[in-house]
Amino acid sequence: TNQQQTNPVSWNDLLDLPLRGFGFHQSRLFVTEGRFNRIMAFSTITGNRLTDIAGPNNPYLSDPWDIAFDDNGSLYVANGTGGNVLRFNIASASFTGEFISAGSGGLAFARALAFGPDGHLYVACQQTSQVLRFNGQTGAPMGAVAESGQTGLSGPSSLVFAPRIDQVHPGHSGSYFDPDRDGEGWLIEILNDDFAAMSWFTYPPLDGSVGDDNFGEQAWVVGVGAISGNRIVFDDVLLTRGQGFGSSFDPASLELLPWGSVEFEFANCSNGIMDYQGPPGFGSSKREVQRLIGIRGLPCGSPASAPQPDAPGVSGQWSDPDLDGQGWFIQEAGPGQVFAAWYTYDDNANQIWLVGTGSVNGNVLQFDQMLTTGGTWFGEDFEAADVERHHWGSMTFTFNDCNSAVVDYASDAPGFGSGTMFPQRITRLSDLECQLP
Repeated sequence: TNQQQTNPVSWNDLLDLPLRGFGFHQSRLFVTEGRFNRIMAFSTITGNRLTDIAGPNNPYLSDPWDIAFDDNGSLYVANGTGGNVLRFNIASASFTGEFISAGSGGLAFARALAFGPDGHLYVACQQTSQVLRFNGQTGAPMGAVAESGQTGLSGPSSLVFAPRIDQVHPGHSGSYFDPDRDGEGWLIEILNDDFAAMSWFTYPPLDGSVGDDNFGEQAWVVGVGAISGNRIVFDDVLLTRGQGFGSSFDPASLELLPWGSVEFEFANCSNGIMDYQGPPGFGSSKREVQRLIGIRGLPCGSPASAPQPDAPGVSGQWSDPDLDGQGWFIQEAGPGQVFAAWYTYDDNANQIWLVGTGSVNGNVLQFDQMLTTGGTWFGEDFEAADVERHHWGSMTFTFNDCNSAVVDYASDAPGFGSGTMFPQRITRLSDLECQLP
């Protein structure tokens, strides 16, 4: 708007041009214009028009819409009817190539673009009513993150990401996984402003051993870490050893062995990067993680809500003090739904973890389908398609109050049997209240 005039008139009204996408980079405003298929540039200091990034004679630009910039300053254009995404060098005002070709990953009409906190490019596809994700370095398709049939999405025309968070919230408590590695995952508990607990249920290295430590088909590690801004650093992650399952566990057999370190860095309430440094055999790597289960009553970034009859606030770690060395992570996932992971051992001193989703009925949690897994290995040798899931049996938590319960279990698998245990709460999640009938 011309601020020198008493009655401001917009530049668009004067030139009668269909302006579409806008973006700022290094004191310049970039605008896509549909009539002449141009990407125009203006100084944000003087308002003067600069050299076009692309003009009517560009053979690649066709029906340009939204624009986005990567960390290196390259400009990306949603090339509408061209059905693709183009990349330009704004320093030299030159076309550098087709970043995403028409049809790649199902792309049909590129309408809006945005780089996510994970560094990848998200594209709103207007024709198919999808939001697609592409590798931010290579342009390779990474699948749809929103589908018309799943979300009610219809003709998306804009994308925006919330700013990166700078602090871990109580609502970060929950279950996380790597979608490309379904079959393993992490459970995180925010205990207070300074500390968090973590467990990682996974598998042993391919050779089945690390030093003198042998494994069965599963492995798990646990730790307590320090919260620093949007990071949780677990410097002393432990691998445990023990003898006997359930009520037959021998607490005197418990060993706590140093494993390594794990760090989570959250970009927002649901996504982050996990970086680990393990012992020989496990090695080190990074993983992209996303939330699978959030804790009922603990929305991320919002005040906690009061306990409900179908979510009484029993999420946390529970362990029988007479059988210390094994125990449960409980996470209330939704209305009347609860997830549990039981970390324990077999009679051969192998680590075992059981997982299941159950129901909430008053002061009773009922798990009719506890599962055990196997069939794959840790790290780069992990194959999600090889994960075997087997019905193990059932489990019932009956709470006396918010701090004590009775667990009854019965297994259909050989060698486990049935039994009763008497766990007590050993962790409380930050801001989560408990109220049982």
